[in-house]
Amino acid sequence: MKDLRQGRASDEEKPSPKGGPVSRFALTALLTGSVALICASISLLKIPALILGGIGLIVGILGLLAAQGKGKLWSIAGLSASLVAIGLGAITLCHGRDDNSSQNRLTQVPLRNPVAPGHSQENANSETEWVDAGTNAAQQGDVRVRLISIAIGPVDFKEPPGSAGKSQGASAKSGQKRPREKYLIIKLRISNAGAGRLIEYTGWNHPSPNPEAGLLSLRDAGGKEYSLKVFPPGREVVGQVSRASIPPTKWVDDVLVFEAPTGRVEFLRLELPGDIVGNKSNFRLQIPGRMIVKRES
Repeated sequence: MKDLRQGRASDEEKPSPKGGPVSRFALTALLTGSVALICASISLLKIPALILGGIGLIVGILGLLAAQGKGKLWSIAGLSASLVAIGLGAITLCHGRDDNSSQNRLTQVPLRNPVAPGHSQENANSETEWVDAGTNAAQQGDVRVRLISIAIGPVDFKEPPGSAGKSQGASAKSGQKRPREKYLIIKLRISNAGAGRLIEYTGWNHPSPNPEAGLLSLRDAGGKEYSLKVFPPGREVVGQVSRASIPPTKWVDDVLVFEAPTGRVEFLRLELPGDIVGNKSNFRLQIPGRMIVKRES
């Protein structure tokens, strides 16, 4: 019995195989590396992740030199987390810079008029360039014209006062609605991008008062022209503007109605006379066919 007790006592006096106590450097490295790793997973915190990762790396090295046993394992874990956080933060930061540089690139690709028969290339190059209406607005001076929407469908007209009840009564008697004719409906936004003058807009939905000015036209890729639809008095198109004064930084939306294309359209080229807004140059928008929406009502 005495020998057994002495054996137990000798076992209790042996040092623990786990080593000495964990150093503060090791604990700090593990904590800092973990926080840095969490920050690195959030795009807005990539810079704090780099800072905390650097601190965790330094403290982890100090803890690795000072610690023994289990403390070294904790220091290695903190070092690993800090290195991963630094790597993720650096990758995210570089990727963000690439995205910003790509956003600052010029997206407008000038599209020139095709050379018409009897016109030289020099005259064609001197013309105003076509602007892709899918990504950009056409601007001449202080006036900016942007495509809002383009659709094929029936036109909505404003009802004269007191005619709503009559039209509803007629529809009820007939029992069915007559299918309405479909048109190509283009909605434009005319903006005053300047700061010093009032722009008087007289509307493109009627012939230009200046016979020397260019005419409004709409053509497809094959050169086919679509005529502007002008409705008789008393049939006012919803959203159409005949005259407006546009102050600086303000805009007005207008609607143009053309005959509808019957087949597939690659693109349409809309030319708008600049004299309507007091400009000498015309506005030229190239509208991709994919932007045309078909609606039934």
